[in-house]
Amino acid sequence: MCLVRDTLRGGYAGDKWGMEDKEYTIQAGYNWLAPALEKVVWAPLVWLRLVVSKHNFITWLAVQSRLLTRDRLSSMGICCDIRCLLCGEATKTHFHLFFECIYSQKCVQLVSDWLKVTIPWQNTLDWWNQKRIKPLLRKHIVGATVCALVYHVWQARNRCLHDHSVIRPSRLVLSIKSCLCTR
Repeated sequence: MCLVRDTLRGGYAGDKWGMEDKEYTIQAGYNWLAPALEKVVWAPLVWLRLVVSKHNFITWLAVQSRLLTRDRLSSMGICCDIRCLLCGEATKTHFHLFFECIYSQKCVQLVSDWLKVTIPWQNTLDWWNQKRIKPLLRKHIVGATVCALVYHVWQARNRCLHDHSVIRPSRLVLSIKSCLCTR
């Protein structure tokens, strides 16, 4: 407590809290100590209320390029083969897995057809923040579907790695539909 007191002492000017000319509050002290956080463009899509928690988490990792794709594993000395497990082409990066891979593109097309919304997959975040989908419930359903798609593509990749089998894109989309309808 003494350390905190000594740290906060710099915020006082005489007997008054120097930042707002008011008495000290916990919030004022926190705001004074904490740096201002920048807003991230992906937050409104990733943290929707309708999204299943595990879909939130995987999408959150994916937008930050923190999933353990083969290129990341290779840089850690864990994996040597960096080809895509789903299509066998190119290097396995986040960008390839979710945007360039033929498998992912087919899944996006099937989901877009189902929702009757064209999802520009390579700039989804920009599209999401600018698109005014009406009504609001539909926008939340589209957002939940995008997060489910990210999660299920990641699961398909993991299934391919561990079980040596690839689920067809049409089956993957059926899983997404089922998951969203029960949600």
